[in-house]
Amino acid sequence: MTGTADIQYLKGVGPKRAALLRGMGIASLADLLYTPPRRYIDRSLIKPAGRLRPGESVTVFGSVADKGVVRARRGFSIFNLLVSDDSGYLLCKWFNQPYLSERFAIGQKLVVSGMVKYDRGPSLVNPEYELIDAEDEELIHTGRIVPLHAVTAGLTTRQYRVILRCALDQYLASLPESLPAGVRSRHRLLPLAEALSLVHFPESLEQAARARRRLAFEELFYLQVLIALQRRGAQRSGTALPLADRAWRARFDGLLRFELTAAQRRVIGEISADLAADRPMHRLLQGDVGSGKTVVALAAILQAVGSGGQAALMAPTELLAEQHFASLAPWFDELGVPAALLTGSLGARDRAALHQRIADGRISVCVGTHAVIQEGVRFSDLSLAVIDEQHRFGVRQRAALRDQRTGGPTGRQPHVLVMTATPIPRTLALTLYGDLDVSVIDELPPGRVPVVTRWTAEGNRDKVYSFLAGQITAGRQAYVVYPVIEKSEKTDLKAAVTMHRHLSNDVFPTRRVALVHGRLKRAERDAVMAKFKQGAIDILVATTVIEVGIDIPNATVMLVEQAERYGLSQLHQLRGRVGRSSDKSYCILLPGKMLSDIAKARLEIMQQTIDGFKIAEKDLELRGPGDFWSTRQHGLPALRIANIMTDGQLVAVTRQEVRSIFSDQGVADPAQEELKQNLERFFPDAGQYLATG
Repeated sequence: MTGTADIQYLKGVGPKRAALLRGMGIASLADLLYTPPRRYIDRSLIKPAGRLRPGESVTVFGSVADKGVVRARRGFSIFNLLVSDDSGYLLCKWFNQPYLSERFAIGQKLVVSGMVKYDRGPSLVNPEYELIDAEDEELIHTGRIVPLHAVTAGLTTRQYRVILRCALDQYLASLPESLPAGVRSRHRLLPLAEALSLVHFPESLEQAARARRRLAFEELFYLQVLIALQRRGAQRSGTALPLADRAWRARFDGLLRFELTAAQRRVIGEISADLAADRPMHRLLQGDVGSGKTVVALAAILQAVGSGGQAALMAPTELLAEQHFASLAPWFDELGVPAALLTGSLGARDRAALHQRIADGRISVCVGTHAVIQEGVRFSDLSLAVIDEQHRFGVRQRAALRDQRTGGPTGRQPHVLVMTATPIPRTLALTLYGDLDVSVIDELPPGRVPVVTRWTAEGNRDKVYSFLAGQITAGRQAYVVYPVIEKSEKTDLKAAVTMHRHLSNDVFPTRRVALVHGRLKRAERDAVMAKFKQGAIDILVATTVIEVGIDIPNATVMLVEQAERYGLSQLHQLRGRVGRSSDKSYCILLPGKMLSDIAKARLEIMQQTIDGFKIAEKDLELRGPGDFWSTRQHGLPALRIANIMTDGQLVAVTRQEVRSIFSDQGVADPAQEELKQNLERFFPDAGQYLATG
C-alpha cells in the first residue's frame, strides 16, 4: 500500500470511520502518518497500588480482583473494578458505563492510569486502561508517553491510536526515504520510518521532539521545493527587454517635493536594476506604515513607461484602487503619461473603450482592481505589474497577472512588484513570498514624530471627547473609526451611521462632522475626502475604509471605537493615518467594557511600540500563523507539522538547502528530478500550485 492509499482500507477503519477521518482531513495513509499528536500525556510513572497518594497522576500494573455494577436512582450506574498487585488494592470507578463489566474478567492482567483520589482508600475515577494479553505486548494507551490526537465525534482517541498503531506496524517499513542522504547527515535528522514511529509513540518527550523536528524539516523542505519550482517556472517563461531610456529618473527627481530616505533610494536602486535585467523581476516591497512605498512604486512605473512599455497597478478593493489613482494622477498629468482607472463598476461601454485603449497602447498606466487581469483585458506591451498585496493576493493571483503576455514580437513576460501594507516577519516572508526577492524600506521619512498611543476605559469617554475638541480648536482634524456601518441586532458594535448623528448633534454640534464608508457611491466618497483634505471637515467618522491609502497631514487624532475588535496589524494600519507630519499626533483606543486577556495584551502592545515588524510578530504570537496569514490563501499547501513562525530557523535552513540544489537554472539534474517526484508524493495536489507558476 502506498502513501496515497485510501484510508478506508486500513485495518480497523472501514467505510464509517473513513468518513469520520476524511472529515478531519485524513483521506490517505500518508495523511494519517503525517498528522502529529496535538500533545502528549506522561503515563509512564508506575507505582504500587499500596503506595498511592491523593493528587498523584499514576500508572498501576495489576490484575482484576473483583468487579461489579452499582445501580443508583434515575438510571445512574457506577462500574467498580478492584485492581490488586503485590502491595495492595486500588478501586477504579467508571460512571454510566455498565457495559465495561463484560470487558474485564477476574484475574485479567491490566494497567490503569489516572489521578488518585481518596474514597475510603485510593481510587481512580474514569481511568485510562489497557488489557494485557502477554507480558511483552506493547502498551499504547497507558504505562508510557501517550499521544493525544485530535479526533471527532464518533471516533475516540483509543480507537484512533489503535488504527494508527496498526498502520505503523503494517506499512512503515515500506515507506521510502524522502530526504537526500546528504541533507539528513548535515542536519542530523532521524530516518523517516523512525521519525514517524517516534512522533506518535515516543519513549520520551525528547524523542518526540527529535521526531517532530525531522518531520517539520521535511515538510518545510518540500514546501521550499514547491516554491523553487514556481520561481523557476516564472523565470523561464519569458525574457524582459532591457530598459534604455534613463531620462525618467531626471523627470522623477525634478518633481519630488521632498528628499527620499536612504532606504527608499536603496530600494529604488534594487528595483531599477531588476527592471534593466534580461529576466523578469519578481520582487516583494515591504515597509512600515508611512515609509513611502507608493513613491518607490511610482519610480518603478515611470522607468517601465520610460522604456516604451506599459505598467499596471492592481489593488484588492475598488476604494483602494481609486485612492491609488487619485494620489498618482497628478504625477502622471505633469509627466504627460496617459493613465486610466479600471474597476468592476465601470459601465460596459466605457469598459470596452478602455480595453481598446489599453490593447493598442494609448494607455501607458492602468490602475485597477482584479479587473485588470480578468478576461478581455489585453495589454499592448505590459512591462511592469505592481500588486498592492494587502493580504489578498497569493501565488496564483500573482501568476495570473505575471502571465499576461504582451502583443509585441517577443511575447515577453512583465516584471512583477508586490507591495504589502502590513510588515511581515522575516520567516513568514521567506515562506509566503518564496517566489519573490525581498526589498525592505526600514526607515521613516525625516521629521515624522512618533504617534502617542493610549487606550482608556469607556468611563473616560467625556475626557476623550474633550481632548478631541481641544485639538480641533488648535486647528487640527480627527478621525473617529467604527467597526461597522449599520447597527446589527446580533452585535453590540456602535454603528458609524448612528454615532455620526450623535457626534454631530449632541457632542460636537458646532463642529463640522462628516461620514464616509464603503457603501457610499464613489462620487460621494470622493467629495467627503476632498473636503477633509482641504480642511473643510473637522471630524471624519469612518469605517475601516480609511485603513490604508489616506494621507491627511493635518489630521492628528485617531480615535478607534471598539478597539478590542481589531487585530494588531489593523490597529497599526489605522494608527498610520495620523502622524504624517511634524505635528504631534495621537491614537486613542477606546474598547468595550468586557475585555479578554488577549484583547488587553493587544492594546498594551499598541501602547508600547510603533514598530510594525514587532507588532506583526506579536500578532503572530497572540493569534497564531493560521489566523494571521493562511498559507492556502497565498497559494501554498497547508502545513500539518511545521509552524512557519516557531520553526523560523528550519525555514531559513531548508530554503538554503533547496536553493543550493536548484541554483542551476538549466536542465534539471537527477537530484532535482527525484525531488520533483517526491514532491508529488508529499504534496499530492502540488500540480495545481505549479500549474500557475
